[in-house]
Amino acid sequence: MNDHRYHYMFTTFDLETYDLEDFRYNSVNITAFRLVDVDSKRYLEVINQMQKLQHNGLNIINGIPYIQTESALMFDSVYAFANGLHFLNLDNHQNFYIKNLSCTSDQTWNDGISLYNQINAAITDGLTGTVHFMEGRRNIFKLDILKLKQEKIQKVGYWHPDDGVNISDPTAFYDSNIANITLVVMTREERPYVMVKEDKNLTGNLRFEGFCIDLLKAIATQVGFQYKIELVPDNMYGVYIPETNSWNGIVQELMERRADLAVASMTINYARESVIDFTKPFMNLGIGILFKVPTSQPTRLFSFMNPLAIEIWLYVLAAYILVSFALFVMARFSPYEWKNPHPCYKDTDIVENQFSISNSFWFITGTFLRQGSGLNPKISDRAQTKFFSFIAPFAIEIWFYIAFGYIFVSVSIWIVARLSPIEWVISKPPCSMACEHILREIQKENYFDESLELINKQKIPENEVYNTEHKIKKSNNYVEHDDTTCGHGTLPLQLPNDVNEEASDDNTVDLVRIQNNFTLKNSFWFAIGALMQQGSDLYPRATSTRIVGGCWFFFCLIIISSYTANLAAFLTVERMISPIESASDLAEQTEISYGTLEGGSTMTFFRDSKIGIYQKMWRYMENRKTAVFVKTYEDGIKRVIEGSYAFLMESTMLDYAVQRDCNLTQIGGLLDSKGYGIATPKGSPWRDKISLAILELQEKGIIQILYDKWWKNTGDVCNRDDKSKESKANALGVENIGGVFVVLLCGLALAVVVAIFEFCWNSRKNLNTENQSLCSEMAEELRFAMHCHGSKSKHRPRKRNCLNCSSVPTYVPSNVSTSSVGVYYNYFN
Repeated sequence: MNDHRYHYMFTTFDLETYDLEDFRYNSVNITAFRLVDVDSKRYLEVINQMQKLQHNGLNIINGIPYIQTESALMFDSVYAFANGLHFLNLDNHQNFYIKNLSCTSDQTWNDGISLYNQINAAITDGLTGTVHFMEGRRNIFKLDILKLKQEKIQKVGYWHPDDGVNISDPTAFYDSNIANITLVVMTREERPYVMVKEDKNLTGNLRFEGFCIDLLKAIATQVGFQYKIELVPDNMYGVYIPETNSWNGIVQELMERRADLAVASMTINYARESVIDFTKPFMNLGIGILFKVPTSQPTRLFSFMNPLAIEIWLYVLAAYILVSFALFVMARFSPYEWKNPHPCYKDTDIVENQFSISNSFWFITGTFLRQGSGLNPKISDRAQTKFFSFIAPFAIEIWFYIAFGYIFVSVSIWIVARLSPIEWVISKPPCSMACEHILREIQKENYFDESLELINKQKIPENEVYNTEHKIKKSNNYVEHDDTTCGHGTLPLQLPNDVNEEASDDNTVDLVRIQNNFTLKNSFWFAIGALMQQGSDLYPRATSTRIVGGCWFFFCLIIISSYTANLAAFLTVERMISPIESASDLAEQTEISYGTLEGGSTMTFFRDSKIGIYQKMWRYMENRKTAVFVKTYEDGIKRVIEGSYAFLMESTMLDYAVQRDCNLTQIGGLLDSKGYGIATPKGSPWRDKISLAILELQEKGIIQILYDKWWKNTGDVCNRDDKSKESKANALGVENIGGVFVVLLCGLALAVVVAIFEFCWNSRKNLNTENQSLCSEMAEELRFAMHCHGSKSKHRPRKRNCLNCSSVPTYVPSNVSTSSVGVYYNYFN
């Protein structure tokens, strides 16, 4: 019973006269009161006079210059009596004489009542302070509070009837200079700060481990004290309860001085600081949001389909089938997709359409797989949109610049190709041609005003008509090729008299037909094919057109590459967006519940916050107390893992949880900034010494070493590969690229409108106004488009073959002898 845990209260007023040498160094608490006012002027005068008498041989001071309380009271009594007589004499203005009185007699002194009143009325300064009586009792006095310290007995405060106890030196009650003092340390079990070991045989402080335990050990070694760790009974940190005007948890234990220190993950805030003290923070933190990371699916055999959701693949398949059928129908409906298999013979009654069912599917498959096909539609339309996510990689003005560049380059290629002689190539008819048509072509090519005629149409020598590559059969002045390729031959013509043709040695003139593949329409098709990375059947031959084409190819390379890269990044950013990104997202939704640790500083933060968004969150949590608040951090983390719950917790604990479970993550930044500190009772002398120790440990890096030990080097940290986790993309849904299908549908709709316009225009063009109406012509054209039969015009019926190119019988007369005006045209080159 002789240590700092015990406190003794002495009732004597003369503690300074006792020998307390045996109690000065064992930190026992001894408190006493003193009535003598050793700081008063009267006391100093009396001590001075006593010391003078001491030098004259009178032994009136017993070892120390101190007047005992009994002597001081006697001195003040005599002084008060003398003061009363003095005032009584002044009141009577004369000297009075006292008669002898008998102690057994009932007779009283005549001036006794007057003297009594004078003593009560007088106020004097004595050795025990101010002396004043009321109704015979002293009513003004002050008691000094004394405390035993190592150096001496020291005044630490006073007591007064009006003011009560006033402590002037609170540190005197906590003598921290005493080595090996044992302090009671209150804490709360919380991983990784304080944990109870599983070994049941351990006792005392050995039962505990964790960051705070190691920190407490380092501080105790540096400051110099022993400690005893105890767990708080109600397992609460401490929160103010307005209903009872009290605190709970660790705060209550410190307020009632059942503990000397509190070492735990205890947040420093204003409410707690008003009732207890905190050291300098040993760790800085804030409030964060713990949320669950979406779980990834295991790799499957068909994992190559993972980049797109299953519904997107189904939509692509449906779009593939729809576009193939639509292309087939449009091609049959549009008159411009019907072509003559023998372009040399324009009057043939055989036409074909390249877009059969199989070819339509092959065309779409080739474009989808970016391999191209042997089919090239003559009309290509593309609709654009401006409000879907696939447009986002480029700004809207970039899309306009691309469209402008596309039109400008297409027109430029067309102009350059027209100006370049290299782009003009010899036209070789793919089939044989009737001689009547040859005459018209020669007349047209040479701008003859008169019609040309054959010389001696009836006589056609067989040996003058020849073909160097293919077999020729002669039948009734017609020559049939066995295939659809071009042949060679000469044709005798009778030229007009005003035409001066220079004939060759064999009396023939070469009529060479040339053509330019880069028409305006083909130029646009070439540019769009390059931009869409599909190619076309057009290839520039001249240097000038190749320069234009090369620049356009380079432009398309950069644009497509930039778009692809930016689209991937854009969609990745969209996929990484969580349902919640901040506290405001939590407050604005109700699907995901959220809460805090019950009775902790985080709950106090939201309860006392004046910020609107946090007040809204507190109202939500307060209305659902049992559903959102948890007793421990482990319960909160468990609820987060179960899903649909966000846990508002301190960032250090959040970091600890995230590093040990890769399914957890932090959402957003910190909501506030605060720190953990070691709590002490109000006025504790340990606060400053522990604060200095914390600062020194921080400067030496000891606290960071302890943090790494318990947060990162415990062996249970999950192997989180942040880079691969970020780069792993989720499946794209309709909301990501659904706009592409809208664009496709718009393109199909536009194609339908254009096909109807072409159909109506061609029907009107082929209309025989005398015998046939527009409706009947359109009906026949529609019947032919759908069923592959029907007439094109009544006066000139045509037989149409949709699938094959037939050989065409061609009438080609041979060369004959002519006059000087005759000339042989070598037309088939």
